[in-house]
Order: sequence, then C-alpha cells, then structure tokens
Amino acid sequence: MFIKRPIMKNSTPSRNRNKQKKFPVRLVSVYGKAFPRAYGRYVYYPEIRLAGKWLQEAGFKTTMKVKISCEYRKLIITVDTTKNTYLQR
Repeated sequence: MFIKRPIMKNSTPSRNRNKQKKFPVRLVSVYGKAFPRAYGRYVYYPEIRLAGKWLQEAGFKTTMKVKISCEYRKLIITVDTTKNTYLQR
C-alpha cells in the first residue's frame, strides 16, 4: 500500500541540503616545499594540500576554478562563478 506524503512549503529539496549543512572544522598541516635554485641551493615555501570526499560534499567539483582570498593567517576559498570558469563533465 502506498502512502502519499503531503508536500510541505518549507521542505528542503535534496540537492540543496548540503548548502545548509554545517561542515566540521578541518585541521590540516602546512608542509614545506623545496624549489631548486642556482648552485645546488633550495628555497622552501609553505604548501597546504586539500583533498577528500568532504570537498565534494561541500560542493566542489574536480574541474572547478576557485578564488582564494588571503589575509594575514587566513585563507578564504570560494568557487569562481564567472562565466566559463570551469568545464562541465
């Protein structure tokens, strides 16, 4: 027997659930990356790697371009929504 559920005005469509979902704070390490210079010397710069299923769940896709705003000890990463910024798969 099929029971028909009433549609509520304030119900959230499944595709929009992640937009309202709160994601936990992630703790990642800052690595050192070596770049070779002249005369066998190296210079080291900080590197941060982000990867995982949680990025996909947060709405990021593999071909998207992102904008990174930088302040002192703070990075803000957002999807670049300008026209033709990422390839559709």
